[in-house]
Amino acid sequence: MRLILLILISILLTSCGTVQYGMGSGSDESGVGSFGVENPDNLDVVYAKDVVIEPSYMIIGSSLPENMVETALTVEETPTIIIEEVENNHSTTSTNQGGNVVYKIPTEMTVRSTYQVIVRISKSKVRIYDNLNGAVKSSIITVTQTMEVNLIDSSPSDNKMFDIVPNNKGVQLVEDNEEVTQWTWDITPVRSGTSKLKVVISIIRDGVAKETVYEDTVVVRADVTKTVPFFISKYWQWIFSTLIIPIIIWYYKRKKKKDEEKKDENIN
Repeated sequence: MRLILLILISILLTSCGTVQYGMGSGSDESGVGSFGVENPDNLDVVYAKDVVIEPSYMIIGSSLPENMVETALTVEETPTIIIEEVENNHSTTSTNQGGNVVYKIPTEMTVRSTYQVIVRISKSKVRIYDNLNGAVKSSIITVTQTMEVNLIDSSPSDNKMFDIVPNNKGVQLVEDNEEVTQWTWDITPVRSGTSKLKVVISIIRDGVAKETVYEDTVVVRADVTKTVPFFISKYWQWIFSTLIIPIIIWYYKRKKKKDEEKKDENIN
């Protein structure tokens, strides 16, 4: 038995004679590895140098040793943007110079969730798509120094589809350079169904007169995913007093009546 035990210990000690590291080259004569890790026993060091892992993200910086960074692959991720060029059929009598409008309106929404609508106007296309992603619409419009943009819910006035909150004034200045003027709104569907959001862009003349230079209507569908939870959270008191309590009382009376009938049967 002791002989077997000694053989097992010898095999275990022999197998520990090799130390494996992640990547790099072998240790030098001083007993120090290429990563600066001390190797006092001058053990035989084996490195998996040929192993390359392709990352699915961009490596911006690294604290790895230089000989490890050489094997790292850089993958650049760029936001996907889908641009739909829309012809501007809105006639105008203005002789002002042309410019560009880009707007992003989600066409699929969830009831009680809030989304952002973005409209940008610029006299140049150089920066108008910066930091945008997803599906956007673009068109050429007449641009003046002062522009007004409105987002309108086309639903009936007594049964609106959206709660629309503007984040800036409707009338803004448009610069003569590559700068972009942006309008944003936070919109929340308050009921399910299909409705329309209308973008109306106007030029301001003499501080008062306006002329519409662009108009588009976007069809938006809102589902009922959050309608029931929202109804419960808003009307829980009514639900509790009108439905829950009466059901509890009915169940209690019914159970009590059955217990009394069963008790009478046992007596008889």
